[in-house]
Amino acid sequence: MTTSYPTGSNSASQNFNPFIPKHLTEWVEGSAVSEAIARLNIESLTVKELNERVCPKEPIKTGGWWYRGVNWRTGVFMGTRYGQGKPDKPHHPEGSKERKYLTGSGMEPDAIFLAMPDKDYWAKVHADKSIPRHWTEGAKKSGAGLSLDLAVIALTGVWNWGKDGKLARFVREWAQPDTIHYIDFDSDYAANPSCRAAILKFGRLLEQEGCEVHVTVWDTKFKGMDDFIKANGGEAFKEAVASAPTLAKWEKQLKKADRKNDTNPNNSLTPHPRTHENVVSLSSSGSESDYIPDTAPVGEQNFVLKAEEYLYSEGHWVSIAGLLYRFTGTHYELRLEVVEKRRIRDYLSNYVEMVRSVPRKKYANSASINQVYDWVIAGFAVDPNTINPDGLNTLNGVIKVNPDGTYKVEPHDPNNIYTYVGCKYDPTIDPADCDRLLECLEPSQREIFLRTAAAALNLKLVRSKLTGRGVKGLLCHGEGSNGKDTLRAVLAAVYGNGMTGKSLSDFRAYDTGRKFNLSGLLGGVCNWASENTAKVDLDNIQSLKQFITGDPIDIEPKGKDSHEYKPIATFFANCNKLPSITGGTEAIEGRYGILNFEKTYAKNAIAAEGQLEADPRFKDDEKFILEQIAPAMLNKMLERWPLLLSEGIDYKATKEAMQKAQEESRHLWQFVRDAGIEAQAGGRVYIKDLWERLQEWYVETGTLEIESGNGERKDKLIWHDLPNKYDTPVKAINQVFARFSEIFPKLQKVRHTEGGSLDPLKGQFYLSGIVQTFASLASLSHGERDTASLAASLTKPSEAMSEPTTLTSRTSEASEAVLPTILDFCNSFSKLSDSDKQKLTELLTGIPCSDPLKAFRVGDKVAGNKPEDSSYNWHGRIVEIHTSISCKVDWQEREKHKGGRIISMLFCDLRKI
Repeated sequence: MTTSYPTGSNSASQNFNPFIPKHLTEWVEGSAVSEAIARLNIESLTVKELNERVCPKEPIKTGGWWYRGVNWRTGVFMGTRYGQGKPDKPHHPEGSKERKYLTGSGMEPDAIFLAMPDKDYWAKVHADKSIPRHWTEGAKKSGAGLSLDLAVIALTGVWNWGKDGKLARFVREWAQPDTIHYIDFDSDYAANPSCRAAILKFGRLLEQEGCEVHVTVWDTKFKGMDDFIKANGGEAFKEAVASAPTLAKWEKQLKKADRKNDTNPNNSLTPHPRTHENVVSLSSSGSESDYIPDTAPVGEQNFVLKAEEYLYSEGHWVSIAGLLYRFTGTHYELRLEVVEKRRIRDYLSNYVEMVRSVPRKKYANSASINQVYDWVIAGFAVDPNTINPDGLNTLNGVIKVNPDGTYKVEPHDPNNIYTYVGCKYDPTIDPADCDRLLECLEPSQREIFLRTAAAALNLKLVRSKLTGRGVKGLLCHGEGSNGKDTLRAVLAAVYGNGMTGKSLSDFRAYDTGRKFNLSGLLGGVCNWASENTAKVDLDNIQSLKQFITGDPIDIEPKGKDSHEYKPIATFFANCNKLPSITGGTEAIEGRYGILNFEKTYAKNAIAAEGQLEADPRFKDDEKFILEQIAPAMLNKMLERWPLLLSEGIDYKATKEAMQKAQEESRHLWQFVRDAGIEAQAGGRVYIKDLWERLQEWYVETGTLEIESGNGERKDKLIWHDLPNKYDTPVKAINQVFARFSEIFPKLQKVRHTEGGSLDPLKGQFYLSGIVQTFASLASLSHGERDTASLAASLTKPSEAMSEPTTLTSRTSEASEAVLPTILDFCNSFSKLSDSDKQKLTELLTGIPCSDPLKAFRVGDKVAGNKPEDSSYNWHGRIVEIHTSISCKVDWQEREKHKGGRIISMLFCDLRKI
């Protein structure tokens, strides 16, 4: 019993779009499809709807028709993307040929079954093995055959009966033993080696399932079966089916035709026309009169092109940096060179050409294998900088993140070249186990870790949003059973092959010329080295700096030419002991942060000792990591994505660890922080004063003992070794500039030349580029200034502290005589008790000041507190508190200048606003 449906509708599916008359005409009049079948299958879509179903890389510009396949068991329509469509005008992506018919991107190739008036039609045919099965290219041809009562199943292309040399699921279900199959592909297979290869491969796979296979042949004047039926009628096509040769006989006839047409080796029976509109010039300097005439034979196809057609016309292939990859349905998988050359060898070992009427295997040699392989590599080459585009490639789709903090999941598409696939995306996964793992980090550092991991979702976008506040490389520091290796394993599961593992030593080796060491970085989205030696100087690894900031580096795979690659990957490195970190804040703190893994995992953990209860699944159960922890970690990364774009990453929690690491690498870092010395353009510190203060500090820390000579001989200096044997003390004044340059690279040694002949500093050397952050009390003469003026110098940072000052105790003979210890007072002020600081502040300024560490906090908005000073109308924010009486303020507006400047201030000169 058949069921009739109203025009443009189908009760088997909801939301089935109606068709427009021209599309019905195309099927019925253009392709000989019965109107009943055409009405059941055609949908007319707007340009928006067609793009939603196809999801092309470049938008389709017109609407068109679409047909949805049905589930052959039930006759019910499948999803909206299961089918094929045709835009009203061919789709022409940039750099590609026109495409008349389109399928949904990312959809697996398989058979498509048209809707029939009897919903049980396909189930009945499947159950009756005596009914022959027909296979054709496209829906209209299938409809034309179904209109003749032939069971014709549609494929969306000659190779789309499966992938990887195996039949697709629906095709295999219909390849029942003892059934008869007809391959009704277009008649142009004679001129198309790829189509011929597809027919042979498909037919042989059907035969392997126990099927009898025939190939339907008709006059080549008619391309598709629908063209033949329209011109000659249904009975003529049924006669062609009745006389269709078996697969073996068809192949034998082809070979016979090959020998007959030896002057035309590629067997093109209908050469492609060449006209003045499609000129093939003989040379780059040729004119229109030089075109190859329409009657000329098609150019000969040599053994290389034949091998390429046979071996690489199926599926999607790319080559990246001289390596070959094949699309698996989720990502492009590396094909080893030795494996591919074995395939080429097998092909060439059976390839025969006639040489003087004698069949010879003349290309069965290594040179020919390499020739084919190199040709294929060149033909599939893509720009390495286009691989692994923005987003995260997961098992069930590509997560695309947006600038507004949202994200969506898109289907896999071979046009998007991902060389990795990560874990499954599951927004409903229980996060409890992942939360337990993340307890290995303190909350503030945990947030740094998660936002850094999230940055890999689209690092290019993050860098553009956080200009000047980029994503730092993270050194994961801690010894033994502390969770950092498990975190690395989790991110490796999230990113799949997108996780690389190049160590600090690999980057250092690259800088010495061994570029091959970093070839594995190509296409990575995150690099996390599991083991790193402490015997490297982090400051001097230039390639690592380039990697972290995204500057280009040269990639040189083994045996291949080098090429420029712009890395877009985050950086982590496990360190049981930290590498040498000596550089200044600009060079190091701007690129690196340190995560401290101070907790340890143990059985029967003791919480008071910083231990966490060990769970062996985190260490040994890869399935647990992949299926439970990684999806939960991915969800946490996606939660941080909008915060990352709007707030960036707050690295304050890494600052203390970085300072400690610097001090362990260079003791001078501890000295400059104790002495209040900072980098500042235009600042100056006199070498003689700095040397004397350094000697005092060495004495205070036990590095130096001085035995007095009592005026009879020079004092004897007794030096003691520092903990780091590679970090020696500064033992003479002539070493000061060189040693301080190690931590302040921009430091300059300058002779004091300004001032008159009586200036006691004239001729002395100073270091330009650093400054003492305390006010230069030693520059005040007790004989010239009273207590009030001394207090003023302390309490007017807008004048006294906003300009570079000179740290010296020898500005005049008077100051040397009267205030010999004023410098010590200035440097030791912060060591006083809170009550003494309070009393001294009130004594010097006359202004009572509550405990500043309780009154002020980092982030407080402040202004000056004296109406008569210009700073009263400034406004800014406290960015750092470095002593109990002073802080640093980022003035957002001062003296009518926007953007401000960071200036050291006394709390007594500030008020909250």
